[in-house]
Amino acid sequence: MSDVNFTELRSRASEYIDRTEKGETIRIFRRGKLVALLVPPSGAGRRSFSEPLSRPGVSLSAAVLAERLES
Repeated sequence: MSDVNFTELRSRASEYIDRTEKGETIRIFRRGKLVALLVPPSGAGRRSFSEPLSRPGVSLSAAVLAERLES
């Protein structure tokens, strides 16, 4: 677990997001007071953001195009 003040988080947000993505928890302070926790999502039942969504039946894009043609 790491501590960071809000100003530093704003200037180096990408770095802290990367660290959280790797499993680290970040405590965020403003004026010396704990205001938030940046925590990684729990791994149970989570999909990767790069995985496409899929459902059986008509594809979402086909359904949207059909709806547009009807209106």
